[in-house]
Order: sequence, then C-alpha cells, then structure tokens
Amino acid sequence: MSVDSSENSQLYEDCDSYLASTPKIGARKFDERSSPDFVAPSNKTRRMEVDEGSVNGASASASEDWAEAFSEEKGYPSFAANFAIELSEKMGDRLVPKFVKAATELINKSSAPIKKDIGTLDKRVNQLMQDVIVIRTKNDISNLKIQENKEELLRQDANSRCNNLIFSGIPESRNENPDATFKKVMAQIKQIPEMENTNVHIEKIYRFGRRVANKPRDICVKFLQFPIKQKVSNGRSHFSSGVFVKQDLPPAMASIHRALMPIKRTAEAMPKYKDSKVKVTMGDLIIDGKKYNLKNLQDIPDDIDILIGTFRMTKTIFAWFGVLNILSNFRWAPINVGGQLFLHNEQFIQYQKSMLFGDQLTAARIMEESNPFEVKKLGYKVQGFNRERWEKDLDKVAYECNKVKFDVHFEMANYLLSTYPKELAEASEEEPWGCGVALRNDDILNRDKWLTKNGVMGDTLMIIRQELYDEKHANTSKSSGGTSMSTPV
Repeated sequence: MSVDSSENSQLYEDCDSYLASTPKIGARKFDERSSPDFVAPSNKTRRMEVDEGSVNGASASASEDWAEAFSEEKGYPSFAANFAIELSEKMGDRLVPKFVKAATELINKSSAPIKKDIGTLDKRVNQLMQDVIVIRTKNDISNLKIQENKEELLRQDANSRCNNLIFSGIPESRNENPDATFKKVMAQIKQIPEMENTNVHIEKIYRFGRRVANKPRDICVKFLQFPIKQKVSNGRSHFSSGVFVKQDLPPAMASIHRALMPIKRTAEAMPKYKDSKVKVTMGDLIIDGKKYNLKNLQDIPDDIDILIGTFRMTKTIFAWFGVLNILSNFRWAPINVGGQLFLHNEQFIQYQKSMLFGDQLTAARIMEESNPFEVKKLGYKVQGFNRERWEKDLDKVAYECNKVKFDVHFEMANYLLSTYPKELAEASEEEPWGCGVALRNDDILNRDKWLTKNGVMGDTLMIIRQELYDEKHANTSKSSGGTSMSTPV
C-alpha cells in the first residue's frame, strides 16, 4: 500500500493530532512545515555545499535508506517506506521517524478491531469449510449406499426374470389372442431337435410394446422350469429366419450386458479361454470364475484387448465410441470436483446440466445412480432444459471433468497421449458432442465427411492432450537440464 498525494493531507493532519496526544513521540504542529520548500537546518547546510547532480544522488541514496529503515521486513506496514521518502523530501530527514512511527501507530490502533474481526471471520470461514467437507463426504457415502441398494434391487429384478425369454420377429396377426401367440412360440421351440419330444410348460406368455405398422411386437415367455428355458435359449439357431431370442433383463442391466458382450466374444475367440467358461450374467462378465464389470474393466486380463471395436484410425485421424473406450465419458473413472465425488464424466455432465437449470431433484437422482446409461436417461428429464443455453456451457463442462480425469488417472492419460498428434473425434451421431458420423460408417475415416468437425469431445480432448504433452516434455527437459523441445502442431 503506497500513500498517494491525494491522501497525504488527511494523513498529515491525523499524524499531527496523534503526535499531540502522544507524549512519548512528542508534539509538534505540521503548519510551519507545510511548504514543500521547507528543509531541516542540518540538511540545508549540507545541500548548499553540493551541486545539483550530487543532490539528486544524495536524494536517491536517502530514499534507499528510508526504504530499508521502514521496510515490511522490519515490521512496518507496506505504506511506511514511501511515506518516509515523501516526508523527507518535504520536511527534511529529522522529523521523518516521528511521523512514520506516528502514522504506523495510528493505523495499527485504528485497524486493531478490524484485524480482530477479520481473524474471527477467518476462523468462522475455516470452520464452515470443514463443515462443508464433512457434509459432502457424508453425502458421497450416502449416495454410494443408495447406489449399492439400487444395484441389489436390480439384481433381484433380474433374478425374478431368470426363467424369461424375449422372442422377436414372430409374425403377429390382427387381434391375436394369447392362445395364438402360444402356438406360434411352440412352433419355433419344436424346431429344436432336443425339444421335439419334450414337454414344455409355460407359465406366462404375452406380447408387449407399442404397435408399429408391419412390425410384430416382441413376446415375453416365462417358462416354469429354468433348464427348459436354457435349452430353448441354446437352441435358438434352429429358429426360423428372422426370429431371435434373448434373455429378459431390466433395461438398466441390459445396457450393461450389451457393453460387456464384445469382451466376451473377444475372450471366446482366444485359444487360452476356449475351454474356460466365459459368460455375461447379472451385470457381470465372468472369466475363469472371476467377475468383471464396468467398475473394474482395468482388472480384466491384459491379454484380452477390451478396446477392440471401440476405435478406428488412419495416419491423421483417431475416432472412438463406446463405454469400453478410455476416452468415453461413460468409462468408469471416479473424479473429485469441488469436493464432490463423481463416478464417471457422464455423471458430472448430467449433474451440471440439472443444476444449471435449477432441477435439484433430477440432480439428486443422478448422484444416486451409478449406471452411466441410466444417468444419461435422467439427463433427458431435466426440467426447464434449454438447448441453446446448455450449449453455451458445454465446452467448459467437458473440459472441467476431462481435465481432472486425465490428471488423476495416469494410465488413461498415457492412452490419450498415445493418440498424439492425430485429430480426435467421438464417432457419435449425437451433436454437438460427436462429429455426427457413427463408428461403423466408413465416412468416419474421411475428415471432410464429419458433420460437426471434431465435436465438443474431440476439441476438448485435443486441448487436454496438448497440455499433457507440453507438461511431459517440459518435465523431461528440466530433468535432463536441456531446453524444452518445440511442440509439433
């Protein structure tokens, strides 16, 4: 803090009053020294003996002396040195110490209550911050428990459907009754050689879903016996062309199974796991008796490449899609942002969307859900959502969560760096996040065919990748004692 000329007059008056009331410093009025031409006798004699150049040199030397004498290191406030120099120029050196000390004592005395209040406020703020941390930690623990309970309920729901199969592609006639549906299903089952002479007991059968012209609705069949249901499922290759069957699963678990199935197929194609029992059940991938799911993909044996089919690339392009890919917002990668725990980026993104539009109920539901597919569905239900307003925040939101993700998950950061310097794009038709072209479409390998350039995710990850690259090479250069290498564009 320096004292400028506009403030000096009041400060001088305050110092005079303070000096007058403080015997130990001494009382002398400032009136007789108010002229800038006033010079203390001792200084006047000395200055008459030197030329103008010497005076300037002496003045600079004196300024340095005052700056040192009243420095902050010696316990004086930040304004003291500048105030001393100005006093010296206007009044001479003799009275400077008295006035600087008077000003210091005056300000210290007047600021003491304020400092006390600030100290009290600081303690209160620190206590409130600690309380917030405790509350957020309890909230995180509560959310994790809720997630565990929801996962258990999901497993129970799936268990209740363990004898069910969903048939699709069986023609539907107008006003079809359950008996007619039963006969059509049995006609397919009897095509399985093993089931031709087997009694099949069906507890419940019905079509479901919305009617669509020229497209039959799916059929849910609940078998009375689990072994019969398994034989029918295993013999599905004997069904008529266009007829398919799958396990009846809760939607939340079905999305997880779809995500894990590519890994299952990869493992089954490897000689090492040919005789192993590889299956996907109840939201888990089981290999050699060990369970894997979206939470611990990193623990899957290294010889099973879980990234197969999740990306396509050329010499200049790297496009990715799917929960299994490390660059995906759905990939399980816990982050802590603002003292709050998020299990994956999708949870952070949809939470931010809910809070932006003041929908705290949906925000709470998002934090209680661990499945990224279900989190995304909740994001579609945000009340008061405005796409134009949301898109203004997309870049910021995408950068914030991905920056933390790749700062704390080092193996993921190395994977991102391995794509350098290719152009990145999420091969998603969902704009503006992706480039508008699906991964299976060969246009994904042609930059000119992308509909939204790199999309929000591509642009964001290229920025973060560049930061990681620069940081890595700066550290390498520092440790080797050389200069930082230039970054290719």
